[in-house]
Parts: sequence; C-alpha cells; structure tokens
Amino acid sequence: MNYEIWVAGDGGDVPDTVLGVIFRDPWMRPTVGQEISIKGKIFTVLRCDPSTNPDDASVKYYVSSPNDNWPYKRNS
Repeated sequence: MNYEIWVAGDGGDVPDTVLGVIFRDPWMRPTVGQEISIKGKIFTVLRCDPSTNPDDASVKYYVSSPNDNWPYKRNS
C-alpha cells in the first residue's frame, strides 16, 4: 500500500504540507505515536486520516516537524 506522509501544520497560519509517499506492506504501516525515519530525520506520527488506520485503504499520516537540534532543543 502507498501511504501519504504530511507534516502537520499549526492549525492556523502554517498549513499541512505533503512530505511524500511511502510504500509499505500493510503489516508495516505506521501507527499513531510511533517514530519513523525519513531520509535520516526522525518524525513522530501525530494522527492519521482515517483514524482507524485501515490496512486496505489509502491513509494519510500527519507527522511532527523534524527537530534538527534534538536532543538539545524541543519542538514548539
């Protein structure tokens, strides 16, 4: 299955932004709260749409912005 990865916006001035599409078998799909690595950067899955995270449908995953200074700086 193909899964869309979106960087979550702030709900106001910063919109959600498409990061890319990944292909994974259904048993390998991300779950909410899981950390995933994309091109060497760590992202946390914040939510998914649809929220049931079905294995037989297209799912959009919204992830946190990458923190390049981790562990020295927290995301706001």
